[in-house]
Amino acid sequence: MDKIQSKLKQTPLGSIPEGWKELELEKIAVIIKDVFAPNGQNDLSYIGLEHINQQDLSLNSIGRSSEVKSNKFRFQAGDILFGKLRPYFRKIYRPNFSGVCSTDIWAIRAKEGIDQKWLFYLLATQDFIDAASGGSSGTRMPRADWKHLKDMIWLVPNIIEQRRIASILTSLDDKIELNRQINATLEKIASALYKNWFVDDIDPNNLPEGWRVTRLGDVIKFNYGKALKEEDRKKGNVKVFGSSGFVGFHNEKLAVGPGIVVGRKGNVGSMYWSAGDFYPIDTTYYITSELPLTYCYFLLKSLSFVNGDSVVPGLNRGQAYGIEIFLPGRDVLNKFDKVAMNLREMMNVNEKENDTLTFIRDLLLPRLMSGKIRIEL
Repeated sequence: MDKIQSKLKQTPLGSIPEGWKELELEKIAVIIKDVFAPNGQNDLSYIGLEHINQQDLSLNSIGRSSEVKSNKFRFQAGDILFGKLRPYFRKIYRPNFSGVCSTDIWAIRAKEGIDQKWLFYLLATQDFIDAASGGSSGTRMPRADWKHLKDMIWLVPNIIEQRRIASILTSLDDKIELNRQINATLEKIASALYKNWFVDDIDPNNLPEGWRVTRLGDVIKFNYGKALKEEDRKKGNVKVFGSSGFVGFHNEKLAVGPGIVVGRKGNVGSMYWSAGDFYPIDTTYYITSELPLTYCYFLLKSLSFVNGDSVVPGLNRGQAYGIEIFLPGRDVLNKFDKVAMNLREMMNVNEKENDTLTFIRDLLLPRLMSGKIRIEL
């Protein structure tokens, strides 16, 4: 790759590369409102805000349209999904499949002459997120307003350079996604091992030697996370977790890693592993136990937690503590931990690489989109 020597021209927005245009958002993008009314006949992939990771440009899971009752919007593969509710969370994703999404999500397509992938990265810039947040309506649950955004002007390179920029950023995201897929496979292997050792062929009336019946609260403690608003986070390398997963960084830890985070409010019972020190916020619990954490992780994932609050979904700690479990002997737990930790270390390597790739992507993103860095492929 060779760097292009930029020739600049003066505009009301300042110095911009020659050949680049200044266009209103409504000239480069359009919202698609293809209403989908659930009828029980078509069961399609469904994406709600809870399925999109904050800041990460990725999904944590996928729902089904059969799970939702109200009208939603259809989207096509390649459409840009932008979370308009509390847009500062930067919940944005570009699926490679068709489906339906929440009405709290914009389905956006590029207009003629605009590359869809390039548009995705424009909408993922902090400048656009700030613009969407600045024009939000509502106080407690602010929503981005397209009428506020549509007349805002953005720098637009020619289509060849749009594709060049998108290619660079996409190559990083493709590697990040590949690492995620590898880690998902490694976790499935560890989960299958857990099931084979601790679930299959286990007779509650005739437990193997060394096993015993106990309650979850006797061996695992659910510790409350602590409130930490986004505006109060300080620059650092400690991962912050909410019930939807990783939500950012902070400069102080609340818990020592490795550790397990469990969703308490919102995504009840969601489960996340942190290899290093971490900060679980107040929508979560974090786990402490004398048992190997690898075993605790898969044990907790195997349990069905009771919703202890009928108004706001929540995991009731007292009810969780009362769940009866069959606890294996220490020898078999240690053997499982040794194998599972080897798999976990492989996953940690991929996660660290993804942290680096994400940092590079987010470092390049505003520079490429503004023309401060221009690359010849």
